[in-house]
Amino acid sequence: MEIDRIAPELDRIIDSNAPFDRVVHGIHFGEGPVWDKRTGQLFFVDILGNTIYKWKPGVGRAPVMHPSGYADGMTLDREGRLIVAGWSSRNVWRLEKDGSQTLLATHYQGKKINAPNDIVMKSDGAIYFTDPAGGMMIPGMVAEDCQQYLDFNGVFRLSPDGKDLTLVVREGETPNGLAFSPDEKILYVNDTRNAHIRAFDVKSDGTLGPGRVLYKLVGKEEGVAVNPWSPLARGFLAGKYKRGEQPKSPRYQSDKYLSERYFNPEDYDIAETVEALAKEKAVSPAQVALAWLFHK
Repeated sequence: MEIDRIAPELDRIIDSNAPFDRVVHGIHFGEGPVWDKRTGQLFFVDILGNTIYKWKPGVGRAPVMHPSGYADGMTLDREGRLIVAGWSSRNVWRLEKDGSQTLLATHYQGKKINAPNDIVMKSDGAIYFTDPAGGMMIPGMVAEDCQQYLDFNGVFRLSPDGKDLTLVVREGETPNGLAFSPDEKILYVNDTRNAHIRAFDVKSDGTLGPGRVLYKLVGKEEGVAVNPWSPLARGFLAGKYKRGEQPKSPRYQSDKYLSERYFNPEDYDIAETVEALAKEKAVSPAQVALAWLFHK
């Protein structure tokens, strides 16, 4: 496997000749990897599989929790316990050593939070997590309560004592991954929909200064067939969405970006072409879309 190195400094972190090994296979939507150096094992989630796993060299994979509430991002606290962004369960929780769960955050100013996506812990014990709305809308992992009560998708900070939940970033479309700089003076936040990474200076009280764009993706994706395994693409290829019919999904009704960005005549042209080719070749539409993707 080749890795494009934009900055040569990456070689100080990853050997240019490092082998590429497959750790596990057969998962549907892998996310949230976190390495526990104390126990020498990797924790990760399969969101669609609704399971948290652990993997150890020479031992293999084993489930830690199922169902997991469609957990997403994870990190470890100072005692080595998993801190979990409960995507579809719409909360942040801690997995105790005895296997029990402790809820850490569920509401902000009396309103249920959205769908925590990624999560990090600062060395002082404060927890920061992104809170977009995807866990309420994506088929196959929708929360029991899919109503959005907050009118923003933000980034939150939970104080070290767990008593205060503070909104530290309000502006943005779809905050996703986040990470601290090594000195913890900067918090980096990725916004998927805006296709950029922003940097925020961390103040002494744990709040953040104004964000600045650190990196902007050049170009944009076109068409729903770019990723044939996305829930949206699967909906088109499975015939869930029909030309001339308004989609009935809650996400389409509530997400203006989605209704404006997709479901255009060109999207249906692609889906119908893929379906026709699949019928001609006696294969599934997903196989045709995947072949197109690899060709591109």
